[in-house]
Amino acid sequence: MYDLVVIGGGGAGLTAALTANGFGKKVAIVEKRKLGGECTWSGCIPSKTLIKSAKIMWDCKSSEKYGLTVEERLLDEKVFEKISSVRESVYAHESPDKLRAIGIDVILGEGSFINENSIKVEDQVIESKKFILSIGTAPMVPAIEGIEDIDYLTNESIFELENIPDSLIIVGSGAIGVELAQAFNRLGTKVMLVHRREYLLKTEDIDVRKLITDKLCMEGVEVYSNKVPFKLINEGKKIIMKFTDEDQIVGDKILFATGRRIAYDGLKLENAGVKYSGKGIEVDNKLRSTNHNIYACGDCVGPYKFSHMAEYQGRIAAMNSIFPRILSKKIDYDVVPWVIFTDPEIAHVGKTVEEVEKSGISHKIFIEEFSELDRGVTDGVTSGFLKVILDRNNYILGAHIIGPRAGEIIHILVMMMNEGIKFTKLKDQIFAYPSYSDILRKMAKRVYLKEILNNPIVKILKKD
Repeated sequence: MYDLVVIGGGGAGLTAALTANGFGKKVAIVEKRKLGGECTWSGCIPSKTLIKSAKIMWDCKSSEKYGLTVEERLLDEKVFEKISSVRESVYAHESPDKLRAIGIDVILGEGSFINENSIKVEDQVIESKKFILSIGTAPMVPAIEGIEDIDYLTNESIFELENIPDSLIIVGSGAIGVELAQAFNRLGTKVMLVHRREYLLKTEDIDVRKLITDKLCMEGVEVYSNKVPFKLINEGKKIIMKFTDEDQIVGDKILFATGRRIAYDGLKLENAGVKYSGKGIEVDNKLRSTNHNIYACGDCVGPYKFSHMAEYQGRIAAMNSIFPRILSKKIDYDVVPWVIFTDPEIAHVGKTVEEVEKSGISHKIFIEEFSELDRGVTDGVTSGFLKVILDRNNYILGAHIIGPRAGEIIHILVMMMNEGIKFTKLKDQIFAYPSYSDILRKMAKRVYLKEILNNPIVKILKKD
Protein backbone atom coordinates (compact mmCIF):
# COMPACT_ATOMS: atom_id res chain seq x y z
CA MET A 1 0.00 0.00 0.00
CA TYR A 2 1.18 3.49 -0.85
CA ASP A 3 1.28 6.41 1.55
CA LEU A 4 0.07 8.66 -1.27
CA VAL A 5 -1.18 8.20 -4.81
CA VAL A 6 -1.43 11.29 -7.00
CA ILE A 7 -3.86 11.11 -9.91
CA GLY A 8 -2.78 13.47 -12.66
CA GLY A 9 0.78 14.35 -13.65
CA GLY A 10 0.54 18.03 -14.50
CA GLY A 11 2.16 20.85 -12.54
CA ALA A 12 0.04 20.34 -9.41
CA GLY A 13 0.41 16.57 -9.40
CA LEU A 14 4.16 16.58 -10.00
CA THR A 15 4.68 19.12 -7.22
CA ALA A 16 2.56 17.06 -4.80
CA ALA A 17 4.36 13.81 -5.65
CA LEU A 18 7.84 15.36 -5.37
CA THR A 19 6.94 17.03 -2.06
CA ALA A 20 5.70 13.80 -0.47
CA ASN A 21 8.64 11.85 -1.88
CA GLY A 22 11.01 14.39 -0.36
CA PHE A 23 9.65 13.51 3.07
CA GLY A 24 10.34 9.83 2.52
CA LYS A 25 6.78 8.74 1.73
CA LYS A 26 5.96 5.89 -0.63
CA VAL A 27 4.40 7.68 -3.59
CA ALA A 28 2.89 6.77 -6.94
CA ILE A 29 1.63 9.05 -9.67
CA VAL A 30 -1.03 7.97 -12.17
CA GLU A 31 -1.17 9.74 -15.52
CA LYS A 32 -3.36 8.81 -18.49
CA ARG A 33 -1.31 10.67 -21.11
CA LYS A 34 2.15 12.17 -20.57
CA LEU A 35 3.66 13.71 -17.47
CA GLY A 36 3.86 17.47 -17.56
CA GLY A 37 0.21 18.04 -18.31
CA GLU A 38 -1.23 20.99 -20.17
CA CYS A 39 1.54 23.41 -19.18
CA THR A 40 4.30 21.37 -20.83
CA TRP A 41 2.44 20.08 -23.87
CA SER A 42 -0.33 22.50 -24.82
CA GLY A 43 -0.12 25.53 -22.56
CA CYS A 44 2.64 27.69 -21.12
CA ILE A 45 5.69 26.06 -22.69
CA PRO A 46 4.63 25.83 -26.36
CA SER A 47 2.70 29.10 -26.34
CA LYS A 48 5.56 31.14 -24.90
CA THR A 49 7.95 29.53 -27.38
CA LEU A 50 5.65 30.54 -30.26
CA ILE A 51 5.32 34.04 -28.80
CA LYS A 52 9.11 34.39 -28.74
CA SER A 53 9.39 33.42 -32.43
CA ALA A 54 6.61 35.89 -33.27
CA LYS A 55 8.31 38.66 -31.28
CA ILE A 56 11.55 38.19 -33.21
CA MET A 57 9.64 38.29 -36.50
CA TRP A 58 7.82 41.46 -35.42
CA ASP A 59 11.06 43.14 -34.34
CA CYS A 60 12.51 42.35 -37.76
CA LYS A 61 9.49 43.92 -39.43
CA SER A 62 9.83 46.98 -37.18
CA SER A 63 13.63 47.24 -37.38
CA GLU A 64 13.72 50.50 -39.35
CA LYS A 65 12.56 52.50 -36.34
CA TYR A 66 15.78 51.39 -34.62
CA GLY A 67 17.93 52.43 -37.58
CA LEU A 68 18.29 48.90 -38.94
CA THR A 69 17.21 46.92 -41.95
CA VAL A 70 16.69 43.21 -41.27
CA GLU A 71 15.56 40.63 -43.79
CA GLU A 72 12.37 38.82 -42.83
CA ARG A 73 11.93 35.18 -43.81
CA LEU A 74 9.51 32.82 -42.10
CA LEU A 75 10.61 29.20 -41.77
CA ASP A 76 7.37 27.45 -40.77
CA GLU A 77 8.91 24.09 -40.03
CA LYS A 78 11.63 25.66 -37.88
CA VAL A 79 9.03 27.43 -35.71
CA PHE A 80 7.23 24.20 -34.90
CA GLU A 81 10.50 22.27 -34.58
CA LYS A 82 11.55 24.82 -31.95
CA ILE A 83 8.28 24.32 -30.05
CA SER A 84 8.77 20.55 -30.10
CA SER A 85 12.39 20.87 -28.97
CA VAL A 86 11.53 23.13 -26.03
CA ARG A 87 8.71 20.84 -24.88
CA GLU A 88 11.03 17.83 -24.95
CA SER A 89 13.68 19.77 -23.05
CA VAL A 90 11.22 20.58 -20.25
CA TYR A 91 9.83 17.03 -20.28
CA ALA A 92 13.32 15.60 -19.79
CA HIS A 93 13.21 16.90 -16.21
CA GLU A 94 9.79 15.38 -15.42
CA SER A 95 9.79 12.12 -17.39
CA PRO A 96 8.79 8.76 -15.86
CA ASP A 97 12.43 7.68 -15.80
CA LYS A 98 13.42 10.78 -13.82
CA LEU A 99 10.69 10.20 -11.24
CA ARG A 100 11.32 6.48 -10.95
CA ALA A 101 15.01 7.18 -10.38
CA ILE A 102 14.15 9.07 -7.17
CA GLY A 103 11.66 6.46 -5.95
CA ILE A 104 8.31 7.66 -7.30
CA ASP A 105 6.32 4.95 -9.08
CA VAL A 106 4.80 6.15 -12.35
CA ILE A 107 1.72 4.30 -13.56
CA LEU A 108 0.55 5.22 -17.04
CA GLY A 109 -3.14 4.70 -17.71
CA GLU A 110 -6.59 5.97 -16.76
CA GLY A 111 -7.53 5.50 -13.13
CA SER A 112 -11.00 5.02 -11.64
CA PHE A 113 -11.98 4.68 -8.00
CA ILE A 114 -13.17 1.29 -6.73
CA ASN A 115 -13.69 2.64 -3.21
CA GLU A 116 -12.18 5.31 -1.00
CA ASN A 117 -8.87 3.45 -0.58
CA SER A 118 -8.27 1.91 -3.98
CA ILE A 119 -8.29 2.69 -7.69
CA LYS A 120 -8.07 0.56 -10.79
CA VAL A 121 -5.71 1.39 -13.64
CA GLU A 122 -6.22 -0.95 -16.56
CA ASP A 123 -6.10 -4.38 -14.80
CA GLN A 124 -4.06 -3.16 -11.84
CA VAL A 125 -5.60 -2.39 -8.43
CA ILE A 126 -3.70 0.23 -6.44
CA GLU A 127 -4.29 0.90 -2.73
CA SER A 128 -3.24 3.97 -0.81
CA LYS A 129 -3.74 5.62 2.56
CA LYS A 130 -4.21 9.02 0.89
CA PHE A 131 -4.98 10.32 -2.61
CA ILE A 132 -4.45 13.68 -4.28
CA LEU A 133 -6.55 14.54 -7.33
CA SER A 134 -4.90 16.82 -9.86
CA ILE A 135 -6.81 15.76 -12.93
CA GLY A 136 -6.67 19.09 -14.75
CA THR A 137 -8.99 20.36 -17.44
CA ALA A 138 -9.77 19.89 -21.11
CA PRO A 139 -10.84 22.45 -23.75
CA MET A 140 -14.50 23.41 -23.72
CA VAL A 141 -15.94 23.95 -27.20
CA PRO A 142 -19.31 25.70 -27.68
CA ALA A 143 -22.24 23.90 -29.31
CA ILE A 144 -22.43 25.84 -32.57
CA GLU A 145 -24.51 24.58 -35.47
CA GLY A 146 -22.30 22.75 -37.97
CA ILE A 147 -19.33 22.31 -35.63
CA GLU A 148 -19.46 18.53 -36.10
CA ASP A 149 -18.41 19.08 -39.73
CA ILE A 150 -15.39 21.21 -38.84
CA ASP A 151 -11.85 20.03 -38.12
CA TYR A 152 -11.39 22.69 -35.46
CA LEU A 153 -8.34 23.41 -33.31
CA THR A 154 -7.94 23.87 -29.54
CA ASN A 155 -4.83 24.55 -27.49
CA GLU A 156 -4.30 20.76 -27.49
CA SER A 157 -3.92 20.63 -31.28
CA ILE A 158 -2.78 24.09 -32.43
CA PHE A 159 0.87 23.35 -31.59
CA GLU A 160 0.82 20.16 -33.64
CA LEU A 161 0.45 22.11 -36.89
CA GLU A 162 3.27 21.77 -39.40
CA ASN A 163 2.75 25.12 -41.12
CA ILE A 164 1.67 28.61 -40.15
CA PRO A 165 -1.92 28.96 -41.52
CA ASP A 166 -2.67 31.67 -44.08
CA SER A 167 -5.78 32.68 -42.12
CA LEU A 168 -7.08 31.77 -38.68
CA ILE A 169 -10.36 32.45 -36.90
CA ILE A 170 -9.93 32.52 -33.12
CA VAL A 171 -13.02 32.36 -30.91
CA GLY A 172 -12.47 33.60 -27.36
CA SER A 173 -10.83 36.67 -25.83
CA GLY A 174 -9.16 35.22 -22.75
CA ALA A 175 -5.41 34.94 -22.31
CA ILE A 176 -4.99 32.00 -24.71
CA GLY A 177 -7.01 33.58 -27.50
CA VAL A 178 -5.37 36.99 -27.22
CA GLU A 179 -1.79 35.70 -26.91
CA LEU A 180 -2.16 33.40 -29.91
CA ALA A 181 -3.98 36.03 -31.98
CA GLN A 182 -1.06 38.41 -31.64
CA ALA A 183 1.56 35.69 -32.18
CA PHE A 184 0.06 34.22 -35.37
CA ASN A 185 -0.64 37.68 -36.76
CA ARG A 186 3.01 38.61 -36.26
CA LEU A 187 4.03 35.43 -38.07
CA GLY A 188 2.02 36.50 -41.12
CA THR A 189 -1.36 34.83 -40.57
CA LYS A 190 -4.51 36.81 -41.23
CA VAL A 191 -6.13 36.56 -37.76
CA MET A 192 -9.81 37.17 -37.04
CA LEU A 193 -10.48 37.31 -33.29
CA VAL A 194 -14.14 36.85 -32.36
CA HIS A 195 -15.58 37.64 -28.93
CA ARG A 196 -18.81 38.63 -27.22
CA ARG A 197 -17.67 41.82 -25.48
CA GLU A 198 -16.50 45.28 -26.44
CA TYR A 199 -12.93 44.81 -25.17
CA LEU A 200 -10.65 41.80 -24.77
CA LEU A 201 -9.62 40.10 -21.48
CA LYS A 202 -12.68 40.55 -19.25
CA THR A 203 -10.79 40.01 -15.96
CA GLU A 204 -8.41 42.94 -16.49
CA ASP A 205 -8.50 46.63 -15.63
CA ILE A 206 -10.65 48.48 -18.16
CA ASP A 207 -7.82 50.78 -19.29
CA VAL A 208 -5.60 47.74 -19.83
CA ARG A 209 -8.36 46.09 -21.86
CA LYS A 210 -8.80 49.14 -24.07
CA LEU A 211 -5.07 49.49 -24.71
CA ILE A 212 -4.45 45.84 -25.64
CA THR A 213 -7.52 45.79 -27.88
CA ASP A 214 -6.24 48.88 -29.69
CA LYS A 215 -2.72 47.40 -29.89
CA LEU A 216 -3.88 44.20 -31.58
CA CYS A 217 -6.03 46.15 -34.03
CA MET A 218 -3.10 48.45 -34.82
CA GLU A 219 -0.88 45.44 -35.55
CA GLY A 220 -3.44 44.07 -37.99
CA VAL A 221 -5.55 41.60 -36.02
CA GLU A 222 -9.17 41.85 -37.15
CA VAL A 223 -11.07 42.05 -33.86
CA TYR A 224 -14.79 41.23 -34.13
CA SER A 225 -16.27 42.59 -30.90
CA ASN A 226 -19.82 42.01 -29.65
CA LYS A 227 -20.19 39.07 -32.04
CA VAL A 228 -21.97 35.77 -31.35
CA PRO A 229 -21.22 32.92 -33.78
CA PHE A 230 -24.23 30.72 -34.49
CA LYS A 231 -23.28 28.62 -37.53
CA LEU A 232 -20.19 27.04 -39.11
CA ILE A 233 -20.02 25.83 -42.70
CA ASN A 234 -17.31 23.57 -44.10
CA GLU A 235 -16.48 24.76 -47.62
CA GLY A 236 -13.68 22.35 -48.46
CA LYS A 237 -10.47 24.21 -47.63
CA LYS A 238 -12.34 27.15 -46.10
CA ILE A 239 -14.45 27.57 -42.97
CA ILE A 240 -17.34 30.05 -42.95
CA MET A 241 -18.51 31.46 -39.63
CA LYS A 242 -21.91 33.15 -39.58
CA PHE A 243 -22.97 35.51 -36.80
CA THR A 244 -26.36 36.18 -35.28
CA ASP A 245 -26.39 39.61 -36.96
CA GLU A 246 -26.04 37.92 -40.38
CA ASP A 247 -22.41 38.98 -40.90
CA GLN A 248 -19.86 36.28 -41.73
CA ILE A 249 -16.10 35.69 -41.92
CA VAL A 250 -14.02 33.08 -43.75
CA GLY A 251 -10.79 31.39 -42.66
CA ASP A 252 -8.55 28.41 -43.37
CA LYS A 253 -8.43 27.23 -39.75
CA ILE A 254 -10.48 27.89 -36.64
CA LEU A 255 -9.24 27.82 -33.03
CA PHE A 256 -11.58 27.67 -30.03
CA ALA A 257 -10.18 29.29 -26.89
CA THR A 258 -13.51 29.39 -25.08
CA GLY A 259 -12.77 28.05 -21.63
CA ARG A 260 -12.03 24.79 -19.89
CA ARG A 261 -13.99 21.89 -18.42
CA ILE A 262 -12.90 19.58 -15.58
CA ALA A 263 -11.53 16.27 -16.91
CA TYR A 264 -13.56 13.88 -14.71
CA ASP A 265 -13.79 11.28 -17.50
CA GLY A 266 -14.01 7.76 -16.05
CA LEU A 267 -12.71 8.69 -12.59
CA LYS A 268 -15.86 7.50 -10.73
CA LEU A 269 -15.40 9.89 -7.80
CA GLU A 270 -18.78 8.87 -6.40
CA ASN A 271 -17.25 5.49 -5.43
CA ALA A 272 -14.89 7.37 -3.11
CA GLY A 273 -17.46 9.76 -1.64
CA VAL A 274 -15.97 12.82 -3.34
CA LYS A 275 -18.42 15.59 -4.26
CA TYR A 276 -17.85 17.52 -7.46
CA SER A 277 -19.65 19.68 -10.00
CA GLY A 278 -19.04 21.43 -13.30
CA LYS A 279 -17.14 24.09 -11.34
CA GLY A 280 -14.69 21.64 -9.81
CA ILE A 281 -14.03 19.26 -6.95
CA GLU A 282 -15.47 20.46 -3.64
CA VAL A 283 -12.65 21.14 -1.15
CA ASP A 284 -12.23 22.96 2.16
CA ASN A 285 -9.57 25.56 2.97
CA LYS A 286 -7.00 22.78 3.41
CA LEU A 287 -7.80 21.30 -0.01
CA ARG A 288 -9.52 18.26 1.51
CA SER A 289 -12.42 16.84 -0.46
CA THR A 290 -15.60 15.57 1.16
CA ASN A 291 -13.58 12.40 1.79
CA HIS A 292 -10.89 13.68 4.15
CA ASN A 293 -8.36 11.12 2.94
CA ILE A 294 -8.61 12.54 -0.56
CA TYR A 295 -7.25 15.98 -1.44
CA ALA A 296 -7.47 17.94 -4.69
CA CYS A 297 -5.40 20.68 -6.29
CA GLY A 298 -4.78 22.48 -9.55
CA ASP A 299 -7.24 23.41 -12.28
CA CYS A 300 -9.81 20.86 -11.08
CA VAL A 301 -10.19 22.95 -7.91
CA GLY A 302 -9.78 26.52 -9.13
CA PRO A 303 -10.59 29.30 -8.60
CA TYR A 304 -7.48 30.30 -10.57
CA LYS A 305 -6.30 28.14 -13.48
CA PHE A 306 -2.62 29.13 -13.50
CA SER A 307 0.47 26.93 -13.44
CA HIS A 308 1.91 28.86 -10.49
CA MET A 309 -1.34 28.35 -8.58
CA ALA A 310 -1.27 24.63 -9.41
CA GLU A 311 2.24 24.34 -7.98
CA TYR A 312 1.23 26.29 -4.86
CA GLN A 313 -1.83 24.12 -4.28
CA GLY A 314 0.10 20.93 -5.02
CA ARG A 315 2.63 21.72 -2.33
CA ILE A 316 -0.04 22.52 0.27
CA ALA A 317 -2.17 19.49 -0.63
CA ALA A 318 0.85 17.22 -0.22
CA MET A 319 1.88 18.69 3.13
CA ASN A 320 -1.67 18.56 4.47
CA SER A 321 -2.17 14.97 3.32
CA ILE A 322 1.03 13.58 4.85
CA PHE A 323 1.13 15.82 7.95
CA PRO A 324 -2.55 16.61 8.63
CA ARG A 325 -1.99 17.57 12.26
CA ILE A 326 1.58 18.82 12.51
CA LEU A 327 2.24 20.98 9.44
CA SER A 328 -1.20 21.51 7.93
CA LYS A 329 -1.78 24.85 6.26
CA LYS A 330 -4.79 26.74 4.94
CA ILE A 331 -4.86 27.91 1.36
CA ASP A 332 -4.54 31.68 0.92
CA TYR A 333 -5.89 33.45 -2.17
CA ASP A 334 -5.59 37.01 -0.87
CA VAL A 335 -2.64 37.97 -3.09
CA VAL A 336 -2.59 36.13 -6.42
CA PRO A 337 -0.65 37.59 -9.35
CA TRP A 338 -0.96 36.62 -12.99
CA VAL A 339 0.61 37.63 -16.27
CA ILE A 340 -0.69 37.62 -19.84
CA PHE A 341 2.24 37.33 -22.24
CA THR A 342 1.13 39.68 -24.95
CA ASP A 343 3.43 42.43 -26.18
CA PRO A 344 3.29 44.57 -24.14
CA GLU A 345 2.95 42.19 -21.20
CA ILE A 346 0.00 42.50 -18.84
CA ALA A 347 0.38 41.86 -15.10
CA HIS A 348 -2.32 41.92 -12.43
CA VAL A 349 -2.47 41.54 -8.66
CA GLY A 350 -5.25 42.42 -6.25
CA LYS A 351 -8.44 44.28 -7.05
CA THR A 352 -9.48 46.27 -10.09
CA VAL A 353 -10.79 49.81 -9.74
CA GLU A 354 -14.32 48.52 -10.34
CA GLU A 355 -13.97 45.96 -7.54
CA VAL A 356 -12.58 48.54 -5.11
CA GLU A 357 -15.36 50.99 -5.92
CA LYS A 358 -17.98 48.29 -5.45
CA SER A 359 -16.52 47.41 -2.03
CA GLY A 360 -16.82 51.02 -0.87
CA ILE A 361 -13.20 51.20 0.34
CA SER A 362 -11.71 54.69 0.38
CA HIS A 363 -8.94 54.66 -2.22
CA LYS A 364 -6.55 56.59 -4.44
CA ILE A 365 -5.46 55.79 -7.99
CA PHE A 366 -2.05 56.63 -9.44
CA ILE A 367 -0.90 56.08 -13.02
CA GLU A 368 2.63 56.28 -14.40
CA GLU A 369 3.37 56.04 -18.14
CA PHE A 370 6.27 53.94 -19.46
CA SER A 371 6.79 56.48 -22.25
CA GLU A 372 7.88 59.00 -19.59
CA LEU A 373 10.46 56.64 -18.09
CA ASP A 374 14.02 57.09 -19.39
CA ARG A 375 14.31 53.39 -20.25
CA GLY A 376 11.03 53.66 -22.12
CA VAL A 377 12.44 56.58 -24.12
CA THR A 378 15.64 54.68 -25.05
CA ASP A 379 13.61 51.64 -26.18
CA GLY A 380 11.04 53.64 -28.11
CA VAL A 381 8.12 52.69 -25.86
CA THR A 382 5.14 54.84 -26.75
CA SER A 383 2.37 53.28 -24.66
CA GLY A 384 1.78 51.27 -21.51
CA PHE A 385 1.40 52.20 -17.89
CA LEU A 386 1.55 51.23 -14.24
CA LYS A 387 -1.71 51.71 -12.33
CA VAL A 388 -1.70 51.30 -8.55
CA ILE A 389 -4.75 51.49 -6.30
CA LEU A 390 -3.95 52.46 -2.70
CA ASP A 391 -6.03 52.72 0.44
CA ARG A 392 -5.98 55.90 2.55
CA ASN A 393 -2.82 54.69 4.34
CA ASN A 394 -0.97 53.86 1.11
CA TYR A 395 -1.26 50.09 1.34
CA ILE A 396 -1.74 48.42 -2.04
CA LEU A 397 -5.25 47.26 -2.91
CA GLY A 398 -4.46 46.37 -6.50
CA ALA A 399 -1.90 46.91 -9.23
CA HIS A 400 -2.18 46.64 -13.00
CA ILE A 401 0.69 46.91 -15.45
CA ILE A 402 0.72 46.88 -19.22
CA GLY A 403 4.17 47.45 -20.55
CA PRO A 404 7.70 46.05 -20.91
CA ARG A 405 8.72 43.48 -18.26
CA ALA A 406 5.34 43.80 -16.53
CA GLY A 407 5.54 40.15 -15.46
CA GLU A 408 8.79 40.81 -13.62
CA ILE A 409 7.92 44.20 -12.10
CA ILE A 410 4.66 42.95 -10.57
CA HIS A 411 6.44 40.66 -8.10
CA ILE A 412 7.84 43.57 -6.11
CA LEU A 413 4.25 44.67 -5.48
CA VAL A 414 3.18 41.10 -4.68
CA MET A 415 5.83 40.92 -1.99
CA MET A 416 4.78 44.28 -0.55
CA MET A 417 1.14 43.19 -0.37
CA ASN A 418 2.03 39.90 1.29
CA GLU A 419 4.29 41.58 3.83
CA GLY A 420 1.99 44.53 4.51
CA ILE A 421 4.47 47.18 3.32
CA LYS A 422 3.28 50.63 2.34
CA PHE A 423 3.76 51.54 -1.31
CA THR A 424 5.55 54.77 -0.36
CA LYS A 425 8.43 52.73 1.12
CA LEU A 426 9.66 52.33 -2.45
CA LYS A 427 10.60 56.01 -2.67
CA ASP A 428 13.79 55.43 -0.66
CA GLN A 429 14.92 52.31 -2.52
CA ILE A 430 17.83 52.45 -4.95
CA PHE A 431 16.78 51.07 -8.32
CA ALA A 432 19.32 50.45 -11.07
CA TYR A 433 19.23 53.08 -13.81
CA PRO A 434 17.88 52.95 -16.42
CA SER A 435 15.57 50.04 -15.62
CA TYR A 436 11.88 49.46 -16.19
CA SER A 437 11.28 48.65 -12.52
CA ASP A 438 12.35 52.22 -11.64
CA ILE A 439 8.79 53.17 -12.61
CA LEU A 440 7.79 51.94 -9.13
CA ARG A 441 10.17 54.30 -7.32
CA LYS A 442 9.13 57.16 -9.57
CA MET A 443 5.47 56.66 -8.73
CA ALA A 444 6.18 56.15 -5.02
CA LYS A 445 7.95 59.53 -4.88
CA ARG A 446 4.92 61.16 -6.50
CA VAL A 447 2.52 59.51 -4.03
CA TYR A 448 4.67 60.62 -1.10
CA LEU A 449 4.98 64.17 -2.40
CA LYS A 450 1.22 64.45 -2.84
CA GLU A 451 0.72 63.16 0.69
CA ILE A 452 3.16 65.71 2.09
CA LEU A 453 1.64 68.61 0.16
CA ASN A 454 -1.81 67.67 1.43
CA ASN A 455 -0.64 67.64 5.03
CA PRO A 456 -2.49 70.45 6.93
CA ILE A 457 0.71 71.71 8.61
CA VAL A 458 2.57 71.86 5.30
CA LYS A 459 -0.35 73.79 3.77
CA ILE A 460 -0.14 76.37 6.57
CA LEU A 461 3.64 76.69 6.17
CA LYS A 462 3.25 77.16 2.41
CA LYS A 463 0.85 80.07 3.02
CA ASP A 464 3.42 81.73 5.26
